[in-house]
Amino acid sequence: MPQACPGLVNKPRVCAARHGVQKSGGSAGCLYVKPTVSAAMAYPMVSPPSPPPPPPPVIAPIVVQPPAVTQGWSTGLCETCSDLGICACGMFCLCCLSAQVAEGFGECFVIGWLPCSHCALRTGMRERYSIPGSMINDYCVVWCCLPCAMCQMRREIKIRTTQAIR
Repeated sequence: MPQACPGLVNKPRVCAARHGVQKSGGSAGCLYVKPTVSAAMAYPMVSPPSPPPPPPPVIAPIVVQPPAVTQGWSTGLCETCSDLGICACGMFCLCCLSAQVAEGFGECFVIGWLPCSHCALRTGMRERYSIPGSMINDYCVVWCCLPCAMCQMRREIKIRTTQAIR
Protein backbone atom coordinates (compact mmCIF):
# COMPACT_ATOMS: atom_id res chain seq x y z
CA MET A 1 0.00 0.00 0.00
CA PRO A 2 1.50 3.41 -0.94
CA GLN A 3 2.27 5.86 1.85
CA ALA A 4 1.99 9.65 1.77
CA CYS A 5 5.03 11.77 2.44
CA PRO A 6 5.08 12.19 6.24
CA GLY A 7 5.45 15.61 7.81
CA LEU A 8 5.30 17.55 4.60
CA VAL A 9 1.66 18.32 4.60
CA ASN A 10 1.18 22.08 4.03
CA LYS A 11 4.87 22.47 3.07
CA PRO A 12 4.81 22.29 -0.72
CA ARG A 13 8.24 23.74 -1.35
CA VAL A 14 9.99 21.25 0.90
CA CYS A 15 8.05 18.46 -0.69
CA ALA A 16 8.93 19.65 -4.19
CA ALA A 17 12.60 20.01 -3.30
CA ARG A 18 12.74 16.65 -1.56
CA HIS A 19 10.95 14.59 -4.19
CA GLY A 20 11.29 16.68 -7.30
CA VAL A 21 7.56 17.06 -7.67
CA GLN A 22 5.60 20.23 -7.97
CA LYS A 23 2.44 20.66 -6.04
CA SER A 24 -0.42 21.32 -8.33
CA GLY A 25 -3.62 22.93 -7.46
CA GLY A 26 -4.46 24.62 -4.23
CA SER A 27 -4.95 21.63 -2.05
CA ALA A 28 -2.71 21.09 0.88
CA GLY A 29 -0.43 18.10 1.17
CA CYS A 30 2.32 16.40 -0.75
CA LEU A 31 1.70 14.96 -4.16
CA TYR A 32 4.47 12.43 -3.77
CA VAL A 33 3.32 8.97 -2.89
CA LYS A 34 6.06 6.65 -1.69
CA PRO A 35 5.51 3.18 -3.02
CA THR A 36 5.93 0.34 -0.65
CA VAL A 37 8.37 -2.34 -1.63
CA SER A 38 7.17 -5.89 -1.40
CA ALA A 39 9.45 -8.63 -0.11
CA ALA A 40 9.62 -10.16 -3.56
CA MET A 41 10.84 -6.86 -5.06
CA ALA A 42 13.27 -6.11 -2.23
CA TYR A 43 14.99 -9.46 -2.60
CA PRO A 44 14.45 -10.75 -6.11
CA MET A 45 14.56 -14.48 -6.58
CA VAL A 46 17.81 -15.55 -8.12
CA SER A 47 17.70 -18.98 -9.64
CA PRO A 48 20.81 -21.09 -9.37
CA PRO A 49 22.97 -21.00 -12.45
CA SER A 50 22.00 -23.62 -14.96
CA PRO A 51 24.62 -26.22 -15.71
CA PRO A 52 26.52 -25.72 -18.93
CA PRO A 53 25.16 -27.65 -21.89
CA PRO A 54 26.79 -31.01 -22.42
CA PRO A 55 29.55 -31.08 -24.98
CA PRO A 56 28.58 -32.35 -28.39
CA PRO A 57 29.10 -36.08 -28.80
CA VAL A 58 32.36 -37.15 -30.29
CA ILE A 59 31.71 -38.87 -33.56
CA ALA A 60 34.40 -41.37 -34.29
CA PRO A 61 35.11 -42.06 -37.91
CA ILE A 62 33.90 -45.39 -39.14
CA VAL A 63 36.79 -47.43 -40.37
CA VAL A 64 35.86 -50.20 -42.71
CA GLN A 65 38.46 -52.89 -42.77
CA PRO A 66 38.62 -55.32 -45.61
CA PRO A 67 37.74 -58.85 -44.60
CA ALA A 68 40.60 -61.02 -43.53
CA VAL A 69 42.08 -62.91 -46.38
CA THR A 70 40.96 -66.48 -46.01
CA GLN A 71 42.50 -69.07 -48.14
CA GLY A 72 41.20 -72.52 -48.71
CA TRP A 73 42.87 -75.79 -47.99
CA SER A 74 46.59 -75.79 -48.73
CA THR A 75 46.19 -78.85 -50.95
CA GLY A 76 43.23 -80.13 -52.91
CA LEU A 77 41.11 -83.11 -51.95
CA CYS A 78 42.58 -85.38 -54.61
CA GLU A 79 46.19 -84.17 -54.49
CA THR A 80 47.43 -87.47 -53.14
CA CYS A 81 50.78 -87.30 -54.91
CA SER A 82 51.87 -84.20 -52.98
CA ASP A 83 52.85 -86.43 -50.00
CA LEU A 84 53.18 -90.13 -50.86
CA GLY A 85 53.73 -91.22 -47.23
CA ILE A 86 50.40 -89.77 -46.12
CA CYS A 87 48.74 -91.19 -49.23
CA ALA A 88 50.04 -94.71 -48.53
CA CYS A 89 48.94 -94.49 -44.89
CA GLY A 90 45.45 -93.39 -45.99
CA MET A 91 45.14 -96.22 -48.51
CA PHE A 92 46.43 -99.11 -46.41
CA CYS A 93 45.78 -98.10 -42.78
CA LEU A 94 43.03 -95.49 -42.58
CA CYS A 95 42.53 -95.98 -38.82
CA CYS A 96 46.21 -95.09 -38.22
CA LEU A 97 45.86 -91.97 -40.36
CA SER A 98 42.68 -90.99 -38.48
CA ALA A 99 44.54 -91.33 -35.17
CA GLN A 100 47.40 -89.16 -36.55
CA VAL A 101 44.94 -86.46 -37.68
CA ALA A 102 43.19 -86.40 -34.30
CA GLU A 103 46.50 -86.26 -32.41
CA GLY A 104 47.92 -83.63 -34.76
CA PHE A 105 44.82 -81.51 -34.20
CA GLY A 106 45.31 -81.68 -30.43
CA GLU A 107 42.71 -84.34 -29.64
CA CYS A 108 43.09 -87.82 -28.21
CA PHE A 109 44.07 -90.30 -30.93
CA VAL A 110 41.00 -92.41 -30.11
CA ILE A 111 38.76 -89.63 -31.45
CA GLY A 112 39.91 -90.58 -34.96
CA TRP A 113 38.37 -94.03 -34.54
CA LEU A 114 34.91 -92.91 -33.42
CA PRO A 115 32.07 -92.86 -35.93
CA CYS A 116 31.17 -89.35 -37.15
CA SER A 117 34.26 -87.86 -35.50
CA HIS A 118 35.91 -87.27 -38.87
CA CYS A 119 33.31 -84.68 -39.81
CA ALA A 120 33.76 -82.90 -36.45
CA LEU A 121 37.55 -82.93 -36.87
CA ARG A 122 37.27 -81.49 -40.38
CA THR A 123 34.85 -78.75 -39.25
CA GLY A 124 37.08 -77.91 -36.27
CA MET A 125 40.12 -77.71 -38.51
CA ARG A 126 38.30 -75.46 -40.95
CA GLU A 127 37.31 -73.08 -38.15
CA ARG A 128 40.75 -73.05 -36.50
CA TYR A 129 42.55 -72.24 -39.74
CA SER A 130 39.80 -69.94 -41.10
CA ILE A 131 39.19 -72.09 -44.15
CA PRO A 132 35.94 -71.21 -45.91
CA GLY A 133 33.31 -73.92 -46.19
CA SER A 134 30.30 -75.34 -44.39
CA MET A 135 29.38 -78.28 -42.21
CA ILE A 136 27.32 -79.73 -45.03
CA ASN A 137 30.33 -79.63 -47.30
CA ASP A 138 32.47 -81.26 -44.60
CA TYR A 139 29.90 -84.02 -44.14
CA CYS A 140 29.63 -84.69 -47.87
CA VAL A 141 33.41 -84.81 -48.34
CA VAL A 142 33.90 -87.16 -45.39
CA TRP A 143 30.97 -89.38 -46.41
CA CYS A 144 31.87 -89.66 -50.09
CA CYS A 145 35.64 -89.94 -49.88
CA LEU A 146 36.92 -90.52 -46.34
CA PRO A 147 40.47 -91.61 -47.33
CA CYS A 148 40.97 -88.50 -49.49
CA ALA A 149 39.50 -86.23 -46.77
CA MET A 150 41.76 -87.72 -44.09
CA CYS A 151 44.82 -87.37 -46.33
CA GLN A 152 43.93 -83.73 -47.05
CA MET A 153 43.47 -83.02 -43.33
CA ARG A 154 46.80 -84.67 -42.46
CA ARG A 155 48.61 -82.68 -45.16
CA GLU A 156 46.99 -79.47 -43.85
CA ILE A 157 48.17 -80.16 -40.29
CA LYS A 158 51.67 -80.96 -41.56
CA ILE A 159 51.86 -77.77 -43.64
CA ARG A 160 50.46 -75.51 -40.88
CA THR A 161 52.72 -76.90 -38.16
CA THR A 162 55.74 -76.59 -40.45
CA GLN A 163 54.87 -72.96 -41.18
CA ALA A 164 54.38 -72.25 -37.46
CA ILE A 165 57.85 -73.64 -36.63
CA ARG A 166 59.59 -71.42 -39.19
